Amino acid sequence: MKKLFGGVALLLLIISGVFGYKYYSETYITHTEYAKTPAKIPAKTQTKDARGKIVENMYSYKYKMTFFDKEGVSHKRETDIHGEQVSPLPTKTIVKIKTSKKRATAPEVISESEVPTSILEKLNAESGGK
Repeated sequence: MKKLFGGVALLLLIISGVFGYKYYSETYITHTEYAKTPAKIPAKTQTKDARGKIVENMYSYKYKMTFFDKEGVSHKRETDIHGEQVSPLPTKTIVKIKTSKKRATAPEVISESEVPTSILEKLNAESGGK
């Protein structure tokens, strides 16, 4: 009986470990992607929560940009910045985000010197030059 209980406990431990690792890797293991902000600033809108309800005193700018990962593969993503006193991202600047399968950080403005050369060439080609 002890062996059976021990076997079941070990099996449950292994299964929970597999699912725990899968959740961790899909949620927290990130990679960096780069994009160039568009020439036109998107409209400032009131922020809505996950259920579609307006959040009081919160505003958002929603961007649709093409991001490039370190291999140079492009990904079209929608990203936004929001807050009580939010400002839009500067136009035609380079931003980076860190993404996992489930999450992405807010875009962070960076300088061209922080971007790998091969990615910078793709960003400039995508946006029609500097």
